[in-house]
Amino acid sequence: MGSLFKASLSKAHSPMKQVSATTGSTQNVHSSSGDFCEEQEPMSRTEVLFRTYWRRAWVVLLWFLACLGLFVWKFVQYSHRSGFEVMGYCLPTAKGAAETLKLNMALVLLPVCRNTITWLRKHRPINSVIPFNDNINFHKVNFSNSPLVSCKLFILLKAYSYYTLINIDKQH
Repeated sequence: MGSLFKASLSKAHSPMKQVSATTGSTQNVHSSSGDFCEEQEPMSRTEVLFRTYWRRAWVVLLWFLACLGLFVWKFVQYSHRSGFEVMGYCLPTAKGAAETLKLNMALVLLPVCRNTITWLRKHRPINSVIPFNDNINFHKVNFSNSPLVSCKLFILLKAYSYYTLINIDKQH
C-alpha cells in the first residue's frame, strides 16, 4: 500500500513534465537520455495534498476514532448505572471525557520517546504507514488540543455533578 502511494507520488513530481505557471499548459520535455516522453495530465491540488499527507491524515483519524470510541464506550457504560438517575447526563459525559483524557496522556509521551521511535523506524512495514518523522508535530497537536478540551469538560461536569448532589436534598 505504501509503495502504491510512493510510486504515484513520484509520478506526480516527475521531472519529465513542466507546467507553465502563467498559462497552466503542460509541455513535453526530453529526458536526459534524449527520449521523448508523453504528456502527463496535471494533478489537482486535492490529489497532491492527499498523496503528500495521507499518512498524517489516517493517524489523526485513527486517534480521533479511538477517542470517540472510548468516549462512547464509557458514556454508554455509565448511562446504565443507578448514578445516571441521580445526576443525569453529567456523570456519563464526565466519565467519557476522563477516559479520553487517559488515552491522550498516554499518547502524549509516545512521540517523544526517542529510543522507541528509532526502533519502530527500523521496521519497514510500520515505517511505510506511520509518519515517524512527524512525531513532534503529532505531540504538539495531541498535547495542545485534546487534553485541554477533555480536562475542561471533565472539570466542568464534575463541578456540576457536585452541585447536583448538594442540591438533591433541597429538591426532596
